[in-house]
Amino acid sequence: MFDGNFELVRLAAFLGVMVPALVDNIRTGQLPNWSMGLILVAGIVLAFVQGGEVPWLFWIAGVVVGLALFVTRVVPAGVVKFLIAFLPWFFDPSAFLIFFTVGFLATVLYGKVAGRTDIPIAPGFFVAGLGVFGMSLLG
Repeated sequence: MFDGNFELVRLAAFLGVMVPALVDNIRTGQLPNWSMGLILVAGIVLAFVQGGEVPWLFWIAGVVVGLALFVTRVVPAGVVKFLIAFLPWFFDPSAFLIFFTVGFLATVLYGKVAGRTDIPIAPGFFVAGLGVFGMSLLG
């Protein structure tokens, strides 16, 4: 369905939805629901624009795992919301796990360096997204 370079479009869409989330998260310390909704809708649109097989089972499993993590109080609701919003951006579990591992590690590292516990989550995931989506352009 898409004839151009899909990875370039995905990187541009990522920048388009993450820059407002990044600014708002740094400014207020919160990630608003409209930002998570924008990320989710953009991911769903990209999945259908990309064409090919949509990994419904992977997405459903991701939502179930996210909700289980929230119900068992392993992670807070905002992190689960963030996890679920980014599921449609990925078509294989390995890229998704790399994105979230790098994003969480960058966020924790920033918290350790800054000596804070109330750290914004968007900067770490912005860096992780640039890496994951940018590296796919190179290779």
